[in-house]
Amino acid sequence: MEILQDRVPWDDRIVLPLGPKLFIVQRKDNKQWKIRSECGHDFCDWRQNWKLFAKVHVRDTQQKLEEIYPRLMAQTSTWQVLREYYCPECGTLHDVEAPTPWYPVIRDFEPDIDTFYKDWLGLAVPERAEAA
Repeated sequence: MEILQDRVPWDDRIVLPLGPKLFIVQRKDNKQWKIRSECGHDFCDWRQNWKLFAKVHVRDTQQKLEEIYPRLMAQTSTWQVLREYYCPECGTLHDVEAPTPWYPVIRDFEPDIDTFYKDWLGLAVPERAEAA
C-alpha cells in the first residue's frame, strides 16, 4: 500500500486498490470511505457501483465497433456491445464490459475489507465513518 500511496497526488489513505488507477480511500476530513480515481476524483461511497457514476461510452453499432476492430472481426452489435467506463475528471479508461445489449451494468466485486485486513493481513481495519 505504501508504494501505491506514494504514487498518488493526494494524502487520503488507500484502503484497497480496485484497479491500476482506482482505489477505495479513507478521507482524512471525515473518515468516510470513497471510491477514487488516481487523479483525485471521488466517484461514490465504497459500497456503491462506481460505474454508475462514470462517463460511459457504449459501442452499440457496427460503425462504433469497427473503430477498434477490423471489419468482419467485430462482434455483432445486436448480440454484444462494449461499454467503456471513464473517469469524468481525467478521462482515464477504468474498465470495459462486453455484455449483451440489454444486460444491466456489471458490478465487478464487493470486497470484504474487514476479513481482508483482519484475517489475511493481520491488521486493524481502518476507521470508517458511515456516509450521512
